[in-house]
Amino acid sequence: MDSSLKSLFPLIVPADYVQSGTWKLPHLRLRLSELILTWVVLHEKQTMVYVTEDQVNHWKRLEIEWEQIAIENMKRDSGEGPATHEKRDASGNLQWIAMMQSDGLGSSRVLMTEELRSLFPGGYQLAIPERSVGMALSTEANPEDRAAFAEAVQKCYRVGITRMLGKLLDPIDVLPASSLSSQ
Repeated sequence: MDSSLKSLFPLIVPADYVQSGTWKLPHLRLRLSELILTWVVLHEKQTMVYVTEDQVNHWKRLEIEWEQIAIENMKRDSGEGPATHEKRDASGNLQWIAMMQSDGLGSSRVLMTEELRSLFPGGYQLAIPERSVGMALSTEANPEDRAAFAEAVQKCYRVGITRMLGKLLDPIDVLPASSLSSQ
């Protein structure tokens, strides 16, 4: 197996990465048009290299399920779950989580729908304020924690290096809108 597949991860980035024409990356458009899904290979010292069309074509010729491998790698490297930080109310009910892993791929953890549904069985909303940060809010969160979550999202959005979105998203927003594209 190609050694880069062991370090292959999904990465949600702003759509203008490809809309500007500056970058030509294999990607999937997401239902929320401001975002796309692409892939990176992580190297030592947190170096990230974007996957090329040639790599994707090579994996396709070999019939490698590289997109699934990327998701499995992310789940594996997330340990027991996607959260690095959490907020619970006085009764111990989970209100919201942040995903700020040292690999810089926290935004991509919003793709861990099975794990997020398990954490928030009553439903959840998402935020991706910065490329390295993903967040999830319980739809059952109390008003005080909802306000604190909104404030955290806005603060992260304002100071983020690669700003993404300063608003709440529905889980459906980060699902693919179409098939693989390089346009």
